[in-house]
Amino acid sequence: MKFSDAGAGPVFASIDTNKSMSIDPKMLKSALAKFSKAEKNLATLHAVGAVLATANEPRIFFARLMDHIFDVVSADRGAIFIREKDHFLPQVTRTAEGKTEEIAVSQTILRRAVHDGVSLLTSDAAADERFKAGASIIMQQIRSAICVPIRGRSEVFGAIYVDSKIARGAFTDDDLELLTTIAVQAGIALENSRLSQEAARAERMAAIGLVVSGLAHDIKNYMMALKGGDFILDAIIKGIPSPEAQQSWATLKATHKSISDLVMDMLSYSKARDPEWANMDINGSVAEAMQVCRERAQLKGIELTQEMDYAIGPFYYDPKNISRCIMNILGNAIDATPEGGGRSIALRTRVEAEPGPDGTAVVEVADQGTGIPPEARDKVFDLMYSTKGSKGTGLGLALTRKIVEEHGGTVTFETEMGKGTTFIVRLPRRRKRPAPGQR
Repeated sequence: MKFSDAGAGPVFASIDTNKSMSIDPKMLKSALAKFSKAEKNLATLHAVGAVLATANEPRIFFARLMDHIFDVVSADRGAIFIREKDHFLPQVTRTAEGKTEEIAVSQTILRRAVHDGVSLLTSDAAADERFKAGASIIMQQIRSAICVPIRGRSEVFGAIYVDSKIARGAFTDDDLELLTTIAVQAGIALENSRLSQEAARAERMAAIGLVVSGLAHDIKNYMMALKGGDFILDAIIKGIPSPEAQQSWATLKATHKSISDLVMDMLSYSKARDPEWANMDINGSVAEAMQVCRERAQLKGIELTQEMDYAIGPFYYDPKNISRCIMNILGNAIDATPEGGGRSIALRTRVEAEPGPDGTAVVEVADQGTGIPPEARDKVFDLMYSTKGSKGTGLGLALTRKIVEEHGGTVTFETEMGKGTTFIVRLPRRRKRPAPGQR
């Protein structure tokens, strides 16, 4: 891209960068109208740099980036996407009229740019051999399009996409270069934002871990003393014919177990530890979780169903703790599902071919509950966060994610209000016992 020395000065003078890193969009737009294409691009890159230097929240700086892109690129529509597994989630959308309504975007072009990590410019998408006339391209009558990857230092996070339905050749190589540069800046900013959040979270978790570990060890000692008394009282209670006494003792024992489980959860969460690897069939852990939770589901009139893939075969994982994870998820699903109405919760297992040489084992727990509200979705796995009020500890899903990540796996969810939620646990199908510290 070439810039004239004569034109460069007025660009910076007009946006008055000496006073502030923040650039008034209206002032910039007015200034851009007077400049050549190269000068507009230079001014836009400077404005983008100012946005990324002052805005830390991705949704905020993505929206501002799209505004700047439309100031200099003649597009009908535009969007910025972030990749989540096999899906592209729109962070911001725009039309030439300034509307932010949902738009349909060619998955063919998106996947090509993100998976290959290359910037794409097409003057006639329907006839472009690289896309083999994808159905979405034809249906949406896309003529010209640009799609550039948002790339960090080590991975591609998503893409910036603009297109035009009106004219072929709507975009130039300069437009492609401009958007590529903006995408690189956005990728570095996004990566820095995520690193900053992870560092803050790690520091907070370390402090919480120290407190939780100390408390849990003290409580554990008290619980051990109580457990010793259980054996003596068991023998005494068995000789008492009163049904009320039997029921009261059963309630006390159940409460004792709940406290013990909570303490062990606290200890497990408070420090990193290697899984206790065993070569087992994951279907056994799912069956164990179902057995433990079946009575609780029946009390609410909920049916537990299973769709097991017995071809998964044994692999190395920690059966005890993964069963615990599935019980946590299944327990939450039961709580989220209204009583009666013939509702059910499905537990499914399957294999995904990638990543890794032996693929991935997948466990899904799908309920027909109320769904997770939008304001809670970013906090689901946070420690001490619960949507159950006083009935929840906020440890279950936080511990579940920790255990799964210690296996080198992931736990995610898909939810829709009024229809239900599906939690998805993915574990590497390891055929060999991992070395200490390996994930």
